[in-house]
Amino acid sequence: MSSENQQQRKLRILVTPLNGFGHLNACHGFCEELVARGHHVIFALDPDFNGYLTGHGFEERILDIKKRKDPENNNLDFWQGFMQRYSNLYKQDAWNIVQNCLPITCEAMFDDECMSQDAYRKIIDEVKPDLIINDRYICSPAIVGSNIPWIWLMSAAPHYLFMDDQQNRRCPPYFSGLPCNDQNDE
Repeated sequence: MSSENQQQRKLRILVTPLNGFGHLNACHGFCEELVARGHHVIFALDPDFNGYLTGHGFEERILDIKKRKDPENNNLDFWQGFMQRYSNLYKQDAWNIVQNCLPITCEAMFDDECMSQDAYRKIIDEVKPDLIINDRYICSPAIVGSNIPWIWLMSAAPHYLFMDDQQNRRCPPYFSGLPCNDQNDE
């Protein structure tokens, strides 16, 4: 094998983490390894996280998005109001959480992704990445439709990627809080 073939192609990688410190920290950790291997990593971030990763040597692009206001209380942003309205649902048993909370939460997340797709398109056009790493529960239509290879990372709930049917469950339902080594018949 020639030394030219042994050299790895250096990529421009756009990373789109969910808005939360846990998600950013997870992406930060593995992206340090990508940078160490010579790749150029650019983060597309919510305005609330502007500057969070530049101190660690990463390039940031800030999404040009308007914060949604809570429809019932304009003094709150959407997710604060959402959690106030539905926090009682998250106190139920694991199965009720899966059945009652997930549809509401996923619909709200999908709405967020649809509302931010113009901002993602703009950053994708500017950055011209070779690869996109999406660490969000729902992938933006702008990423899926970009014709750029993308990877779906799930730092928040890895069980989400292993959705089995109820007859042959290897993992508990995602977001249920149930452990992997527990009885399957709960």
